[in-house]
Amino acid sequence: MTNRYEILDILSQDGSGVSFHATDRETGREVVLRRFFPFGPDGGGLEDEEKKAYEAGVKRLQGISHPALRTVIDGGSDPVDGMPFLVTEWLEGEMLSQRLHDGSLSSESVRTLADLALETSQVLSEIFGEDAIWVETDPRTIIISDEDPDRPITFWICPIRWLGDSSARSNLKPLLEMVEELMGWRGQMISRNSGGGLGAWVKTLRDEPNVWNLAQARAALHEPATIVEASAAQGAAAPAMNPPPPQQVVFVNRPVVWPWVLASLLALSVAGILGWKHFTPPAGTAPVVAENPPPAQAPAAAPAEPESSSSDQEVDAGSKAPAVASTPAPSAKPAPAAESAVEAMNRRAAEMAAKAEANALITLGEKATVEGTIAAIETSRTGKTKYIRFTTTEGNQTLWAMFRLSDWEDFDLSTLDGLAGRHARFSGRWTSENSPRKFLLRMTAPRQLEVLD
Repeated sequence: MTNRYEILDILSQDGSGVSFHATDRETGREVVLRRFFPFGPDGGGLEDEEKKAYEAGVKRLQGISHPALRTVIDGGSDPVDGMPFLVTEWLEGEMLSQRLHDGSLSSESVRTLADLALETSQVLSEIFGEDAIWVETDPRTIIISDEDPDRPITFWICPIRWLGDSSARSNLKPLLEMVEELMGWRGQMISRNSGGGLGAWVKTLRDEPNVWNLAQARAALHEPATIVEASAAQGAAAPAMNPPPPQQVVFVNRPVVWPWVLASLLALSVAGILGWKHFTPPAGTAPVVAENPPPAQAPAAAPAEPESSSSDQEVDAGSKAPAVASTPAPSAKPAPAAESAVEAMNRRAAEMAAKAEANALITLGEKATVEGTIAAIETSRTGKTKYIRFTTTEGNQTLWAMFRLSDWEDFDLSTLDGLAGRHARFSGRWTSENSPRKFLLRMTAPRQLEVLD
């Protein structure tokens, strides 16, 4: 690791690695820094030849620009332990997994998401010289953004597949698993006509994940079930046509307008990355103003949004050792060795994980009612979302409530004027957002905001 990045917060941590929200000291931009465990949390890092191949791959990725891919800014391997890291742009938004709490996806929306994953993988395949699903397909890694109409959905590049055994990435299983989860079909019996014919595509891949390459899978994705069956039976001879333009992604009860900006595939022909060690990767009426409010209900205890405490230190290789007295006694022990960047990174991750565990009372997807004093009301950059910051009555914690104007269509926004300092009750369902607000109580109707005084 270098001293270029200042760690702000932990975003996620599992057996494959840890992701941080950070600041790029050179540019002042917010970024996501992801540190990977290529051979598991107890395994080692990359060796010399592997480091060179990885760093060469990062340089190639820095040249890619696609509206559905989060831009790669930097990357390399830690000089201390050889662990690879990747730095990508920071985009505010909501995880697809959380948006699914608001309703399931239509089959056409799932087709569109699958098509976009295939399209971005085709772009990356030009770089790596190998046909494979190169993007993360877990709904927790797919970001839905209402802030940038040109980039409503973005994917992460998946270095775990990039670093892993090439034989493990030669099929479409990751994409199949994504489609099954989004359709609610995982472990379920389906017919070939399910989902308007999407079932045929899924059943074909269940039987043989290697049946198509990326271009054939895109073509088959938009074909009727009978053609999908025929193409599979004929040895994956996909229809000789380009897939139709993607359709809108539509969430139940809420459309998401998707203005597509198609980027041309890069005409690059680069040799594949050297073979590396096997790795098994692991938020219509005015708010209710209570003239004679009922006795306050016991609010659901909810913790404050995780913040970096003043005691948190920046992660760098030059962290100072504990101070030593200028005239130590003869028996004084030498000062401890300076904490390395890796040790500081792991310590910071442990501290942040402990903070996240303290937020156990916030259960994403669960309903809650919280009372507090309104501190401020903010509007998203697109003007589509309102955020209400408030301090809880019990615990004096800072939390956020939010609502989308599409949910409160007949609501008079002037009603919000002058609410700062008022005591209110917020009811909704906990959701998360890829922003400093993190956890939000999403309100889907004006009645869920009650002004109590």
